[in-house]
Parts: sequence; structure tokens; C-alpha cells
Amino acid sequence: MVYRGLGDLERAGAHLKQRGSVGIRVADLLVDGLKDLLRGERVHLIRGRVAFGAGRISKAAAEFGKAIAAKPGSIPARVNLGTSLAQLGKTEEVMQQFQEVATIGSGTRYGSL
Repeated sequence: MVYRGLGDLERAGAHLKQRGSVGIRVADLLVDGLKDLLRGERVHLIRGRVAFGAGRISKAAAEFGKAIAAKPGSIPARVNLGTSLAQLGKTEEVMQQFQEVATIGSGTRYGSL
């Protein structure tokens, strides 16, 4: 800044090229949480519901499975996956998902919601 103020743009440019990243990044719970929304359970729930509504049941089931991978204790993801699997005729897997919902809902597996 001093070199620029003195009109010595060549030296100012040389110093700017030497700069690196400095400082400490302060945690921001709101901004940091946005990344989770883009990668986490919610985005897969939305994608799954859109696919289900469009009749792409296999795609919906895959997205709901990804939502569960992101948040194993997600009741909405498991209910939606179970519903998708029912449409696909996968009875055993449907029962497994709804059993997980009952277990989660009772608080015995993932703690209180």
C-alpha cells in the first residue's frame, strides 16, 4: 500500500505477487452449515422427492439411500426410501426400513431426536 501510495507501482506489484494466505478463518456456524445443506441429507431428500414425483422410482430410492448415508437417523429419508422400495416391489427391504424408523422413533438406536 505504501509503494502504491508513493506511485511506485512496479514495487507494489512485486510485493503483491509475494503475498500468501494469512490470517485465521473464524468459524461461522451459519455459513458452515450451508455446505452441509448442499451435500447432506436435505439435498438428497429433495432430489428423491422430485424423482419420485416424476415416476423415476429407482432414482428416488437411490437419492433417499444417499440421504440415509448422510444422516442415518433420518426418519423422513427412511420413510421415503421404504415407500420407494414398496413401489419397486422390494418387500424385505421395505420392512427393514420401517423397522429402522420404529427403532429410531423409540430412541433406542440413535438417541433422542
